[in-house]
Amino acid sequence: MSTGESAGGGDSPQLKEWTECRTTIGRLDTILQDLRKYGFTLISGLLTASSFIGYGSGNPGAGVGAFIAVMCLVAGLFSVDIYYSVLQSAAVERALDLESRADRRLADPPILITATMSRRSLQAKSKFIILGVYVLLLVVAGVLGIVSASLSGTYAAPLTVATAVVGGLLVLVMLGHWRYASWMSGMHRQKPNRDWPADIEQISDPPRTGRWWLPGFPSRPAAEAKAAQAATATKEGQ
Repeated sequence: MSTGESAGGGDSPQLKEWTECRTTIGRLDTILQDLRKYGFTLISGLLTASSFIGYGSGNPGAGVGAFIAVMCLVAGLFSVDIYYSVLQSAAVERALDLESRADRRLADPPILITATMSRRSLQAKSKFIILGVYVLLLVVAGVLGIVSASLSGTYAAPLTVATAVVGGLLVLVMLGHWRYASWMSGMHRQKPNRDWPADIEQISDPPRTGRWWLPGFPSRPAAEAKAAQAATATKEGQ
């Protein structure tokens, strides 16, 4: 078989499905990129406008509602982001399944672009970057809202408490939604038992235990198995 030749021929159903997965991944990546680009720009503009509403009008309390609205917008934007991220994760998982099949390799040499990109993304912990940006935007809006509420005169105390409570609840909702979507869909994890070529670094996450709302720790047998696998790999490398 020549280099780059499909293992199942040019019309291989597996290769066609993999191509569709890569097309879907690219399309969803464009949607997420536009969503974040325009969403963050809109939120930054609204934060500036809310500041002018509060301080420019000489009535800081007038901007409190605007800042709360911005916090709700950040949480809503994050939910839409999670939705498309889950769909993209499903396409990535299917592409990884197709790339890792030892009995029907997509090509010779094997096509491993999805595997390589997925490994690098997981190793860099990039999932926390997007989450951190959203949380940061919400916290900034909340802090500005609290400052505006504290300067609102007679109603400073209740407005400050209300803004802090709303901000805290929205942060908890965002983190809970992120955790639930990640847990239930298997997003941000490497599925075990894939049959990768021998020269490819084998990376997989241990099984999850417990409930989605609790910290997930690997079971003791799984943790011991993973430690033994790491020790074996180290010895082979030496």
